[in-house]
Amino acid sequence: MLFTEYETDAEDGRSMRRAGVLFRVLFAVVAVSLAASCAGGASAIRDTTPGPPPPSYVASWGQGWVRSFDAGFTGARLDTSAWGTCYPWQSPDGCTNFGNSDEYEWYTPSQDKVYGGALHLVAERIPTHGLASSGSSKEYAFRSGMVTTFPGFRFQYGYIQVVARIPYGPGLWPAFWLAAADEQWPPEIDILEHYGTQKQFYEHLHPVASRAQEGSETVPDLSVGWHVFGLYWSPYRIVWFVDGRPVMSSRTGIPQQPMYFIANLAVYQQVETGWSGSAYAMIIRSIKVWQAKTYTGQEICPQCGEERGALSTQRHLANPDRVLNVVNRRLPCVSPTYRRRLRIL
Repeated sequence: MLFTEYETDAEDGRSMRRAGVLFRVLFAVVAVSLAASCAGGASAIRDTTPGPPPPSYVASWGQGWVRSFDAGFTGARLDTSAWGTCYPWQSPDGCTNFGNSDEYEWYTPSQDKVYGGALHLVAERIPTHGLASSGSSKEYAFRSGMVTTFPGFRFQYGYIQVVARIPYGPGLWPAFWLAAADEQWPPEIDILEHYGTQKQFYEHLHPVASRAQEGSETVPDLSVGWHVFGLYWSPYRIVWFVDGRPVMSSRTGIPQQPMYFIANLAVYQQVETGWSGSAYAMIIRSIKVWQAKTYTGQEICPQCGEERGALSTQRHLANPDRVLNVVNRRLPCVSPTYRRRLRIL
């Protein structure tokens, strides 16, 4: 979906807020209280509200479900006590993913816009000052937005649900994913990745000690209307959902450690057509996480495909070049050690 109503901030869109990760950790309680008392804030809450997650049959896969995270977006600004605006290993004022040679955006907090009851992660073709991986100055052709729950919220197992609208446009690379809270890679769980104007979207699982796994689905235009993206994660199984329908399932390589959520709108191609005077946005209406006290391991899912044999869209990435191509997109840095490790996945 094409958007043209966004305004850009001065000074290359850089935020004047200078709060680091340590500051947010030490003053999280105070910040949450202030956010609640200030009108117009977009809040994320942690609670213990009982109740099963959707879809309804997922409730039988665990006992003692509570909603542990609930983020809606009201008012006119992002609650930065709950949300980070860059990768945790980089400055909160601006960043990109240096592990991917095919990313052309510089993320800035100014591109995270809250209005109309939703979070808008906005990508624009505007030359933007940033940094190269060496720390030297670099100009990026695009600026865009991202958010992360690090360090305020991380979780191990549960059901996460994102209600969103995914932009289709030249060179766009929107994604929802989970990264390890200890900032090591792997593991990684990609809830959704989409490229440009393709009819398919993709899911990935990058385990610690086994081959990467990929699924793909052909779906109606995800930029039209609201869509619900879900991920069930237990010690025994991961199931990916779109609009209540399971689209991929795995019982191998399950991460057994806390992870945190990331939403970002990357640009993977140097493109000009379709960008002049315009902007694209990934729009997120809500993000919720439910967790169970115990997981049964009896996760019967007739629609998931495994009970019928193999899930047709899921495949292991056995080709080393393909593995490198997929996983390099998410590495904060790709050292020779990492490359040697990836070639044996």
